[in-house]
Amino acid sequence: MPPQRIKIKIKKIVIQATDEQRPLTRLSPFWIHKSLSAAVGTLTSVKTLRSGTILAETSSKTYSDKLLNLSELAGVPVKAEPHRSLNTSKGVVRCAELKKMFS
Repeated sequence: MPPQRIKIKIKKIVIQATDEQRPLTRLSPFWIHKSLSAAVGTLTSVKTLRSGTILAETSSKTYSDKLLNLSELAGVPVKAEPHRSLNTSKGVVRCAELKKMFS
């Protein structure tokens, strides 16, 4: 039986300006929202982080793909990438049968 592939759904994407002379913090929140809505569509959540980057949460793979391909936002060149830790989850799998095997 071949191994199963796990599909990772990227929901949280970080957008940051590539031009230091034109940071995203200088843009109006209303202008950012309007530009994101025009480029992608309706997003679940949009937040400005202390670092000056934007954290956008999507509800579908289509919106995530559009955001990841985004190169400009409101006339500012940007780079979008998946958030490093918010798109993952950690856990422990417990199984009583396996516990008996290693005792």
